[in-house]
Amino acid sequence: ADADMFASVKVMQMFNQFTPVVGLYPVAFTRWILGAFAAQEYLDEEPLWGSIIQEAIKYKKAFPNYNFVITGHSLGGALAIIGAAVTGAQSVAFSPPGQRYSCMRFGMDPLETLKSSTIVKPRKDLVPQVDEQMGFVQTIECSGTELTCHSIARTACELFRTCGDPRGRTMTENCRNIDAIDAKRNK
Repeated sequence: ADADMFASVKVMQMFNQFTPVVGLYPVAFTRWILGAFAAQEYLDEEPLWGSIIQEAIKYKKAFPNYNFVITGHSLGGALAIIGAAVTGAQSVAFSPPGQRYSCMRFGMDPLETLKSSTIVKPRKDLVPQVDEQMGFVQTIECSGTELTCHSIARTACELFRTCGDPRGRTMTENCRNIDAIDAKRNK
């Protein structure tokens, strides 16, 4: 699913390293190109994010007096951002791929995406480097490798270490275990 949704923009980003194609054209043109060649349009299939949008619409109708937040990690974070931008909800996404060039492909209004998205992005994580992030982006440190920094558990530990918990809960032991597991992997 990740490849289906983000392969074309990643290919453009890699090609851009040799020939600055992305920077030569307006963002709107790049969005149009990526949107016009979305495979699901030609295969007559419902896109992966279609069910997320339908669920968000259903809940907004069922609970019209409530504001709600859609959240997710990695691909789930991208789906949360899409669902929120299309339905007017808010999203909090952890380590999602970006949306700047792909938003038209997903039927997202760029301004709604800017207003509705909060992204937590570990500094070394590779996944958020696909496309570019939109909305409020909070970059956090990560002492792991490029691969281990994508872990939601590591992200939770970093948030706990940085922010603590006003209710006095602790994740210290869990975070020590994650660090120990990563240390064994890196030997």
